[in-house]
Amino acid sequence: MGCSHAIYSVKAVVDYYTNRGTTVNLCALNLKKAFDKMNHFGLYMKLMDRMIPNCLLSLIEHWFSICATCVRFGGYLSCFFHLKCGVRQGGVLSPHFFAVYIDDLIKRLLRSNCGCFVRSACVNVFLYADDIIVLAPSIDALMRLLRLVEDELAFLDMALNASKSVCIRYGPRFDSDCSEISTNDGDCLRWVNTCRYLGVFLVASRKFKISLDNNKKIFLSII
Repeated sequence: MGCSHAIYSVKAVVDYYTNRGTTVNLCALNLKKAFDKMNHFGLYMKLMDRMIPNCLLSLIEHWFSICATCVRFGGYLSCFFHLKCGVRQGGVLSPHFFAVYIDDLIKRLLRSNCGCFVRSACVNVFLYADDIIVLAPSIDALMRLLRLVEDELAFLDMALNASKSVCIRYGPRFDSDCSEISTNDGDCLRWVNTCRYLGVFLVASRKFKISLDNNKKIFLSII
């Protein structure tokens, strides 16, 4: 329902494991041009799978078919050109379209029964817009989840931005050295002490911890 709910949900899972003396591994994934690369025809198929009324589907299809934009550089504008993929960032419907488009990624990870569980519920992934966090109690399970994410993204014609995707740990062994986690392309995801998620900075620690120092600096600079 909002950023605060997403952060609270991640905290609840981390607390569930750390309170029981178990280390939990988080991988914060960043997608390359996620909103810009969304395939329109793929979206139509996913909407049809959800039994959307034909009249509404035709309206959405027509709306995308007439979308055009231009580039502004200084005081000059380029010629308008047609948008063949993607949704407009900042659009009211854009987050909803993207959620429908990428929802099968969530379903695939949950069906894997790999990663974190709270009692009998699988809670191995949290996705808010294009910000993805996968959670696992072991490095091996985290790597398996990463492979599933990459396979599904490849099917959706999307890709990870390895340079902006990082891993962080919470629990009694949060500061232990860990094996490198690599993508299918051979890029390694860094283990970090802090990472940004939905406007706050997660900090590696024995318990779930965030830092608001950056938010305070922004607030003080404004006033």
